[in-house]
Amino acid sequence: MSLPHGIVDSEQAPHRFQSRFYPEIVLSARMIVYRNLRNIPFPNRLPDREYAMISHQVLDSLHADPRWRESCFQLEAEQLEQKDADLLSERQFGDTDFFHRKCGSMFLKHDLSTVVYSGGSDHVKWTAQGTGVCFRQLADAFHRDSFVFAELPFASDDSIGFFTSDLHDAGGVRFYSILHLPAAFYSDGFAKIATELSSAGFQLTSLYGQLHPPPGALGLLTHKQCAGISVNELAERMEHGAFLLARWERAARRAMLREAKTRIQDMIARGFGILKHARSISREEFIALHSALRIGVDLGWIRGVTSGHVNRLVERAGIAYLRYTLSETAPEFDPDAARAKVIRDTMANARLVFDESLEG
Repeated sequence: MSLPHGIVDSEQAPHRFQSRFYPEIVLSARMIVYRNLRNIPFPNRLPDREYAMISHQVLDSLHADPRWRESCFQLEAEQLEQKDADLLSERQFGDTDFFHRKCGSMFLKHDLSTVVYSGGSDHVKWTAQGTGVCFRQLADAFHRDSFVFAELPFASDDSIGFFTSDLHDAGGVRFYSILHLPAAFYSDGFAKIATELSSAGFQLTSLYGQLHPPPGALGLLTHKQCAGISVNELAERMEHGAFLLARWERAARRAMLREAKTRIQDMIARGFGILKHARSISREEFIALHSALRIGVDLGWIRGVTSGHVNRLVERAGIAYLRYTLSETAPEFDPDAARAKVIRDTMANARLVFDESLEG
């Protein structure tokens, strides 16, 4: 099976939701809608064979609607080659259960804007993602697609909303955002901003767990409550939270630049040198160093590459991407060497220029 080019490389995706607000800080926005059928156990209570039957019944009902059928293509989990499944998982086109149990199907819009699948941790999931503060765009996309769920009897409650397999997602909608927050995580004021966000109904953690400071200075922002809140209200809340955090991050960056310019330049120069010349680099080391690359690009100190290049490097540094594009599965395949070459090729024309006029 050959996956669409836009899945392999998002640069070739026909459509991607995006916003011009804080794209250098708000790296991605994602929306997931969870639905479960009435009077049927959650997937974790169903044997694979029975769940496969239910999953196909759900997607058959979606496929029957020409508005959906003609705008999508379908993938069967059990027919996916391992390298395809690994890449789809790495790109978050499906959850762990979908690829592990192999008893579901997935519909992807031809423009790759949205995905609907059954066979995961909930009976049906709809998901979409973009860059920048684009939560309202994601909500609008769901409203346009909501007709596909109209005929299915989902379990719900008037006060809670839709039932979900994970109690934290009760209500049936979850927004996430990945942010680059070097100033926030490394400043003395992080505890304060995290507390303020928590009081306002948000949760801010490291993308890779509770480590502080986190690898790559990447944070994950989401809302605490889903139950009883409409899609539009959740989108507005996430927009407010992302704006609040992004404004605080920008102010903290300006302060750090005034107080520790030499240290920041040294961090950028060291990271730049390793990434541009390394012959072998692990994904963990790349994620840790890529923050310096982002800061250098944002300040204009690193030229010849853009923030878009950095975003694509994060995608291309993944082991599933490397194996898929290089068609390597042999034991001697060296992902760290392959990753380093992808980085060197991307940064071939990059140069370091500490131009004082560009600061601030």
